[in-house]
Amino acid sequence: MRTISPRALLVLSSILVASGCYRSHPIGDAEVPDARRPDARVPDADLRDARVPDADLRDARVPDADLRDARVPDADLRDARVPDADLRDARVPDAGFTPCTSDFDCRGVCVRTPGVAPEDLAPLALSCGPTSAARSDGDLCSAPADCGRGLCVVAGSCVAPCAANSDCESGQRCAELWVRTSGSSMQWLYGCVDRVNMPADVRVRRVRAGVALASDTPDTFELSSAPGTQLLVVQPRVPQTLYASQFRTAGPAPVMLFDVEGYAGDGPPPLAPFGSFGPLLSILMPNGPRAPTSPAGYSLDLYSESRTPLFVTSLSREGVGTTLDLELFYVGATGLAPMGDRGPPRVAAALATVERVFARLGVRLGEVRQHLVVGQLRRDFAIIEAAPDGDLPEMPALLHLSAGAARSSVSIFLVREVDMALGVAGGIPGPEAMHGTSSSGILIAVDLHDPVLDDLGLSIAHEIGHFLGLWHTTELDGTIWEPLPDTPRCPLSRDADGDGYLTADECAGRGGFNLMFWAGVGEGLSPQQATVLSHAPLLR
Repeated sequence: MRTISPRALLVLSSILVASGCYRSHPIGDAEVPDARRPDARVPDADLRDARVPDADLRDARVPDADLRDARVPDADLRDARVPDADLRDARVPDAGFTPCTSDFDCRGVCVRTPGVAPEDLAPLALSCGPTSAARSDGDLCSAPADCGRGLCVVAGSCVAPCAANSDCESGQRCAELWVRTSGSSMQWLYGCVDRVNMPADVRVRRVRAGVALASDTPDTFELSSAPGTQLLVVQPRVPQTLYASQFRTAGPAPVMLFDVEGYAGDGPPPLAPFGSFGPLLSILMPNGPRAPTSPAGYSLDLYSESRTPLFVTSLSREGVGTTLDLELFYVGATGLAPMGDRGPPRVAAALATVERVFARLGVRLGEVRQHLVVGQLRRDFAIIEAAPDGDLPEMPALLHLSAGAARSSVSIFLVREVDMALGVAGGIPGPEAMHGTSSSGILIAVDLHDPVLDDLGLSIAHEIGHFLGLWHTTELDGTIWEPLPDTPRCPLSRDADGDGYLTADECAGRGGFNLMFWAGVGEGLSPQQATVLSHAPLLR
């Protein structure tokens, strides 16, 4: 055990800033930020959000003596807006309706109260009553009337209300959700959603890994190994930032896969870097031929801010997928709204580019579901602003809207603008098919793209590449972070105009037009990049 040094924390910050953790596709060359912020991709260090899913969810395979009373909501579900379950909502028009928060409050079921006028940002009125003959809980939907309870969340599934995780079925959690109740209003409730929505051939295992003690030295956690490609998602019960310091293979002769103190940024990249920073860590193994897999498992050293149990979800598969499904959330991008099978003409053209890029991998685009965010949430999230430290404080709450997507897909949020970025990925990799976390999806700043050029589709493909585990081949200052040996690299010596920034043209023939070059203006992919993408667990 070692106490992490100030230098190590500085290195960690620089790795995440320069390696594409969040703000991974900066604005074009003419608008590159100054040298103090070489890649506009400042990690979101403030991802802690009271609504982050709480990893203390019960799992029949993992008894947890620390779990509170099963009927008590998790800490992440406490919200000042939650009405007292014993009080009648003043908006319920008829005293004959019995208010409820879950089916446990009713002899029958808890449904949306009929006859209540929509009110933007208000809690959704629920009462005990009969369901209609419409769709069942968990079915996909487009509007509240599609669901027997009248509860279709904005991510597109019918849900059952809940007050605590124990109100939900096995494999589900109780999360804050939003329902579009009119063309200008969205209202919230707590409902049951799946923890993970993976294809049938993906093995899903969730265990309690231990307790982080928030001490001056890192705590070590043992992570199990699984055959094939494995995604490991580490979540704390108490939402807080987790700082990983070392990641290595287990066993008598451990191999260092990532060491924040041993990596100065000017040497070979780590064998298995991961770009999550906040209340969730996603690790992809292997993420290329340099990362040795370990039948004995892995060891992860990390720091926490307060004492909290940690839970690890393992998603693994030995085969490959061929179909990528998408969720499109329209959040204020000018002139865009759901239309047809793949959106309005500009969006459909962008997705055609995405499909062309991924077709080289044998991956096709599958179903594209479209979701409209309206009311104050649309106004709040249309422009994602950066804090003085570069943080994107609005991003976590926006990505939470993916809760309830109910299928293995990537959520894409089409906003108007993002400060200093064309696109932002929730992590490298992101928590694939785990919807409704602070990292569940990507942002695309539609209005910052040239409507004439074909760059919107390239930005979407680039950010999907990050979300599925790919890094930049070369950073704009010539620093190499890509762990794949066969990707082209462009040194700073190619900086012909001496401005300290590498452009695609300056790196022509050296990866400048690779899809994952920092500027993201090309479509090329190396064989090893293609292997990483095609083995993504969420592909079906």
